[in-house]
Amino acid sequence: MSIPESRAAVVARHIFPNVSRLSVPAIASEEPTSTSASGSAGSSGSAEMIHSDVVIVGGGVVGATLAYVLGKKGFKVIVVERDLSEPDRLIGELLQPGGVNALTQLGLAETMEGIDACKIQGYSVFMDNQRLQLKYPIVKGKPAIGRAFHHGRFVQNLRSSARGTTGVSLIAGTVTRLVEEGSRITGLLFRDADGKQKRIKSAVTIVCDGSGSVFRSKISDAQPVVRSHFVGILMEGANEHLPFPWHGHVILAKPTPVLAYPISSTECRVLVDINGKLPSISNGDMTAYLLTEIAPQLPTEIKPYFVSAVQKGRIRSMPNKTMSGKPYVVSGAILLGDAFNCRHPLTGGGMTVAFNDVLTFANLIRSRKDLTDLKRLEKIMSAFYSKRKPYASTINILANALYSVFSAQDDPSLPIMRKACFDYFKLGGIAVSGPIGLLSGLKPYPSMLIFHFFSVALYGVARLLFPFPTPARVFMAFRLLRAATLIVKPLIASESLQCWDAPSLTNVCSR
Repeated sequence: MSIPESRAAVVARHIFPNVSRLSVPAIASEEPTSTSASGSAGSSGSAEMIHSDVVIVGGGVVGATLAYVLGKKGFKVIVVERDLSEPDRLIGELLQPGGVNALTQLGLAETMEGIDACKIQGYSVFMDNQRLQLKYPIVKGKPAIGRAFHHGRFVQNLRSSARGTTGVSLIAGTVTRLVEEGSRITGLLFRDADGKQKRIKSAVTIVCDGSGSVFRSKISDAQPVVRSHFVGILMEGANEHLPFPWHGHVILAKPTPVLAYPISSTECRVLVDINGKLPSISNGDMTAYLLTEIAPQLPTEIKPYFVSAVQKGRIRSMPNKTMSGKPYVVSGAILLGDAFNCRHPLTGGGMTVAFNDVLTFANLIRSRKDLTDLKRLEKIMSAFYSKRKPYASTINILANALYSVFSAQDDPSLPIMRKACFDYFKLGGIAVSGPIGLLSGLKPYPSMLIFHFFSVALYGVARLLFPFPTPARVFMAFRLLRAATLIVKPLIASESLQCWDAPSLTNVCSR
């Protein structure tokens, strides 16, 4: 059934020409007739009815945070999560300072405490036996701080905060369908831990079940693309031997980068990027690859800890997905988190975008009518897409562009740009403060990002042409500029950046 557009939806489409307007063929269209379980559990008409202002699909980082915030605003919120036990995942272990600030504004700073979380002071970059330290900027007279932790411990703290909020319930269950009445989604069907089918009827259904979302296709036509995979290893006892303690480490290995960062007082996570087919973990090919190809390229201080961790055998992998956050119009349903928008995790910006999205959305919701009145909600979502664009687009483009440069596989000129990027950082001043401000999420300005990206490219061109611009060097300089443009132009287009919601370049250069 096609969902008719309201006037607000037309306005949203005018503002966002790439907005998705979808039919929702796979959503159950059923009018419950009973509020108790009776008859067959196979239809929503016989399912037990539960009423709520908001129902959230997924109780991870975004779902739990959103439940807490909306509960504090007086809404009745139900979160349905398949598994409420502590998750054990590779993702969501590093929170940039911009994300820390957003989490603090949401009133959840205490969720980073009591879990042996590390205070991250900045980054370090390694290339060809050289190393650079990039400290986070000073903010209001104090060094900015990021946090790193075990993902599962952090999520459990967020869930505890949500549970402790009046009006918020977390339910263990598997969502089976979204339910449509007329032209709007009015809730969902789920099976609880006992296999009993239940129906939740709500003013708004918020889907935030991650990049592998089951229900994204019912709301938006966007689909994530797998750029590469991270192979994760946990090093024990390496923290005191890190070249730059309490920093993220980016090793520009060949063919693709390696990340290392502490996630507790004694443990350090290593993520090895692999572009293309993964070597088999089960038959030992992955172990051989890590020991023969990656270990020799790591800093000498951590190499023995990496080798030991690999030999112990707990090697895991995860896909690195990218997907721009396209606006959409489906009455009564909202996508948030990685289900809505994801970028390559190279820069650790995912949770920074997520918490800022929750903050932006929550600040736009002032009363129950904002959720129950469809025209109001559509206007709020239009405002949400507009307000999130500067920070989300900056972090998205930065992550995906840096990955293209640091993996340096698509064009012979890209290794030159990778070296130019490393040497650009050596210049200091704004060549460091600008990029690290972008990376930290503290300066989410698209114009600043484009300025520094092409500054790196032009710096590479200058190095090629000096001191003698031979025909071969001129040709390679052209190739480099072309490659840089081909990297960033599609990313700008995918984010629908039609104007720079940011300071002028004069101001950018002075920051």
